[in-house]
Amino acid sequence: ESVPADSAVLVEVPKEIVLTFSTDVRLTALTLQGSGGEPQKLGPVPEETEQRVLVAIQQNLVPGIYLLTWRAVGADTHVVSGEIHFSVLGSSSTLSNRVLPEP
Repeated sequence: ESVPADSAVLVEVPKEIVLTFSTDVRLTALTLQGSGGEPQKLGPVPEETEQRVLVAIQQNLVPGIYLLTWRAVGADTHVVSGEIHFSVLGSSSTLSNRVLPEP
């Protein structure tokens, strides 16, 4: 489970990433890549093993499409990884200024 969730469409830029696993893991890598940009490491990642990992986003994100990739090591030393796609539309004031086509 993650916040933002995979395929989420957000109105506002998230301030943090939350990953929840079924067992304790140690997060070893977390990167965020925007549309056409280079992947940026997020962090620092926690050094402890946890079932729920929270990492603050310190970069200034802009509206767009993002790819979050993560890698973690479980207590059994298995490496697991995944990716989460999400989009940021922009603030509600930005949305209210858009002109939508008539139905």
